[in-house]
Amino acid sequence: MKCIAFNLQSSTMNTYSKLALAATSVLCLSFQSNAQNVDQHDVTVTVDEVASLRVVDANASPSNGLTFNLTAPNTPGAAIDMVATQSLYLQYTSVRGTAPDNIRKITVDLVSGLLPNGVSLTLDPTVNGVGSCGNGVPVILSSSNSSGDIITDIESGYTGTASGDGSVIDYSLAYATANLDASTSGDITLRYTLSNL
Repeated sequence: MKCIAFNLQSSTMNTYSKLALAATSVLCLSFQSNAQNVDQHDVTVTVDEVASLRVVDANASPSNGLTFNLTAPNTPGAAIDMVATQSLYLQYTSVRGTAPDNIRKITVDLVSGLLPNGVSLTLDPTVNGVGSCGNGVPVILSSSNSSGDIITDIESGYTGTASGDGSVIDYSLAYATANLDASTSGDITLRYTLSNL
């Protein structure tokens, strides 16, 4: 756009010339203020709701399970020694949805087999991760209890996928030698479920 600049040197400019100059200036300013072009477009962002979970060992490999051996004492008359605690890792990703599906939990269920008579299994979680990965709640499984909420108040977060990443679950057996029955040895299967409350 071009605007014409006027250099008035004559003092004898008549009224008509002054009016024409004023009209020209107004046209120039009016044209300049409307010289623009506008366009727009939409941007769509879709966020998937996520609830995924896996059980791994300390090396982030799929877990093959745990084995606890309650072995006979070396000295007659002694009780069976307590066995060492073992650990596995829960690695999970959660992206919450709208209420009421915005808070999640992880539940553990004993889905097959029975714990030997006189034995209980405590699962003690330590929650690790980035974001809102929840709060750990110890669960004691026994002949009278086969399930429990082990991690609650999960929102959006993730635990990582590398070795040592994840919420640690410590497994420990409790028993008294006098309550044991070798005929009840066997396997149990535990299932973890990440779900909305």
